[in-house]
Amino acid sequence: MIIVGKPGSGKTVTLKVYIKGILDSFLADKPVFIVADSKKDFINPEIIFGDNVVHLPVNDPAKFRISINPPRDLPIGGWAGPICTVLASRLGMFASRISLSEIYKWLYPLLGGPPSPELIMDCLVNAPSNCWGEKLDYIAFLVQALQGYIIDGNGTFSAEKGFDVTDLIEKGTNCVLDIANCEPAYRRYVIFDIILLQILLYAIHNHKKTNRVRICLVIDEADLFARPSAQSVYPDNLSPLTLIARLAREYGIQIIVSVSGLQNVAPYIRTGCDCLVVHKSTDSESIWVIQNTLGIPQMEKLLPALKEGQCIFRYASCAYPYPFLGQVRLIEPDHSQKSRPYDSIPFTKSRRLKDLPHVQEALQNRINERNNTTLRQSKAQRKNQKLSKHERSFLDHLSLKDYDPVHIIFSRVGNLSSGTQQKIIKHLEKLKLVETILERTGKMFVRFADLTEAGMKLLNKEPEKKEIRGKNTHRKVCYLKRDLDLKNGAEKSICEFQYPNSTGFGDIGSKFKGKWHCTEVVVNCTSNVCGHVKSCFIESQGQVETLTIVTLLKSEHRKLFEKIMSVPDLVFFANRIKFMTLEDILKELYEK
Repeated sequence: MIIVGKPGSGKTVTLKVYIKGILDSFLADKPVFIVADSKKDFINPEIIFGDNVVHLPVNDPAKFRISINPPRDLPIGGWAGPICTVLASRLGMFASRISLSEIYKWLYPLLGGPPSPELIMDCLVNAPSNCWGEKLDYIAFLVQALQGYIIDGNGTFSAEKGFDVTDLIEKGTNCVLDIANCEPAYRRYVIFDIILLQILLYAIHNHKKTNRVRICLVIDEADLFARPSAQSVYPDNLSPLTLIARLAREYGIQIIVSVSGLQNVAPYIRTGCDCLVVHKSTDSESIWVIQNTLGIPQMEKLLPALKEGQCIFRYASCAYPYPFLGQVRLIEPDHSQKSRPYDSIPFTKSRRLKDLPHVQEALQNRINERNNTTLRQSKAQRKNQKLSKHERSFLDHLSLKDYDPVHIIFSRVGNLSSGTQQKIIKHLEKLKLVETILERTGKMFVRFADLTEAGMKLLNKEPEKKEIRGKNTHRKVCYLKRDLDLKNGAEKSICEFQYPNSTGFGDIGSKFKGKWHCTEVVVNCTSNVCGHVKSCFIESQGQVETLTIVTLLKSEHRKLFEKIMSVPDLVFFANRIKFMTLEDILKELYEK
C-alpha cells in the first residue's frame, strides 16, 4: 500500500486510520505491526495499539541494539550471505562481501552464535590480510568501512545478539521504532534492512505461507527508504525492501509506505502495489507519475484541488478495481510533548578478541595454516613467489632512497609499462616485502613505498634509525624538500633543525647566502602550526628569514594562513610565510 501526498495533506492520519481499522476488524489473531516512525508521530503508540506494543528508541544503545544475528531457527548457511550483502552494499564495500561472509561463517561456530562487528574487525586487524582473501585492498577497505560502521552506530550495532523482530512476531506484539534523528542516513537503511531480512527469511525458511495478512510493515515518510537510489546499491536493485515487496502477498506480509511523491518509489516496489491512496499533490513530476499509474486524465487540475483528508483511492484486487474519491476520517494528532518511557530489549554485549582465548588460538592456527600453504603448492606456484630481475632491482633502489615516489624509483629500474609496475608492486606486497601508501597532492596521486622487516632481511640490511619525527608521509616529504633546497643551491640543509635561540624545532633548516630559511611540513596535523611559526620568527629573534609551509593539497593553505593570522603576534610576519605543495616539490625536483 502506497500513500502519496504533499506535507500536511493527511498521509500520517491515513496511516493511523488504516492501522486502527485493521486492529478493530480482527477479534483474534490480529496482524503484527512493525512501524518505522521518522518524525515522532507515534510518540504514544498505546493510543492506537493499546498495551500490546513496544516502543524502542534506535538512538539509545542502552535500550536498543541491533546486530547481524539471524532470525529464529534459520541456519547460518542461509543467513551469512544475505546479511553480508546488506552490510557490504550499504557500507559501499560490495567487493569485500565474500571476505566478510567468510569471517562471519568462521566465527559463528566458535562463538556458538553471531559475532559482533568489533570482533570481526579485531580478527581482520590481528591476522594477515591474505587469511581472508587474496585482494589486499578489499580487506583494507573492509576494515575501514567497519570502523566507520561501529563509530557512526554510537553503540547501536555493538552487540552479538540484538533486536530480533521474529521474537515479537511469535508473541504477537506490535513494535514502533523511533528512528527520528537517526543519522547518518545509512544507519536507518541498515537497521531497517536487517529487520526486513529477518522477517523475509524467517517466513521463507519456516514456510509461513498464508492467505491472510499476518505482518504489516509501516514506513512513514518513506521517500528515503523507497527511492530508486536507495535500492541501486544492491545487485540488480534487489534490496530487502524490494524482495519483500515482491514476495509479501504469498507470506502474509503487507508493506505500507507514505511518500511525498510517487516518483520517489522504486519501480519494483511501485509495480507490486495493490492499493494506492493519493492525497493532495502539487508537484508536477509526482502528478505526471500518478496520472500514468491511475490512467486518469487531467490530474494536474484534480490533485491540487483536493482538500485536507480527501484522497483518490484505488484497490486493484477488489470487485471495483477503479479509482474513486474518498474522505479519510480525522484522528486528532498527538501533540504530547513527551512520550511514555521507552521500552528496552535484551541484548548480548560485544566481546573483543582479547576476551576470547579460544578464538585467539583458532585465529593463530588459521594464520599458521595459511603460512604453511606454500609447502603444499605446486612447483609452478612456488616459482611465482621468486623475485624477478625488475622486482629485485626495485627493492635495491628503494633501499637507497626510500623517500622517493614509486614512479621515480621505477624510472631508475628501467622503461617499464604502468601495468608491469603495478604487477611488481602487488607481488612485492603479497610477499610482504614492501608496504605502500597512496597520497593525493594537487591534481596527482603519489604512491610511496617502505621496506618491511622481511624486505630488509632479504636485502641483508639493518633497519635505519629515522632522523625525522612523524609518520611516513611526513618524513618522506621532509627529505624531498631537503633535496630540493640542496638542488637550488643551499649551503647546507638540516633535518630536525633547532631554531636559533629557541627550544623549538622545525622540520628543515636550509642556509642560503648566510641566512636561514626554514620549512615546516604539515600533513594530517595542524594543531601546533602556530607554535612553530612563533618559534621560527619571535623566539629566534630575527635569525630566520622565511618559513615555507608544505602541505599535500593547495586547499589547505588558506585555512592554515587564517589560523596563523588569528594570533595577533604573528600578523607582522605574514609576508615572510610561503606555502607550497608536495606536487610543487616533485615537479621542481624531478622536472618531469
